[in-house]
Amino acid sequence: MENPNDFKHDLESAPWWVCSTFDDIDDITWAWDRMYNDIVKSQVTSRKAKVRKCSLPWMNGEIQKEMNKRYKLLKACDGTLQHRKIGLTTKVLEIK
Repeated sequence: MENPNDFKHDLESAPWWVCSTFDDIDDITWAWDRMYNDIVKSQVTSRKAKVRKCSLPWMNGEIQKEMNKRYKLLKACDGTLQHRKIGLTTKVLEIK
């Protein structure tokens, strides 16, 4: 979400009165849900995460955290020798 105030403004200015024009509770719920989800989709960025069905028995939170640190360092490294000598060491100290 870039700006929470925009999200709040969109929620406040949505035509919620439209929901009251329906007689059936299912229609009211559908209209409310539709408006709310449209606002959320336009304001909140989504992110995909891979979820494993069966996690590895030896994988725990500590190992996963170290793997994430290693991945962030890999993404930060541009592969140059200068970066390996100076920048990577600085990054390691910042992450810890």
